[in-house]
Amino acid sequence: MKARLPWTSRADRARWRTARTLDDLGRLTADWLEGGLAHHLGYPDGPDPETAPLVPVLARLNRLGLVTVSSQPGHAPEAGWDGAVYAQRAAVDGWTTDRALLGALIRTARDHDLHIIVHPPGLPVDRGRVPVTCRWDAVTG
Repeated sequence: MKARLPWTSRADRARWRTARTLDDLGRLTADWLEGGLAHHLGYPDGPDPETAPLVPVLARLNRLGLVTVSSQPGHAPEAGWDGAVYAQRAAVDGWTTDRALLGALIRTARDHDLHIIVHPPGLPVDRGRVPVTCRWDAVTG
């Protein structure tokens, strides 16, 4: 039995079916980010509006070999919908099989005081607890 995503067009399904490698998925993800594909696996629409400023960098990362899964821009403290003050740290997660790219990402993170979590291939992913700040108190979830 074939699973079919009801919101995915026939043309988009055909393009996704051509993917055979992580690099193929990266190119398709970049095309989706830039509007060349209307649908992405797991996303019935295009990227969220907050992603728009990140699209050039995310598309380039995908074409270089880091298949991005999710991302968010950072922002300074601001009042949220409930009147509380919220800040958001920029984040991106994804997959790569390119050891040179992984090394460059690790060095860049270290040089710019960014957090990076690396999971070796073939091992179960344990995201562990990533500390966040909620109303100025550290929280792990």
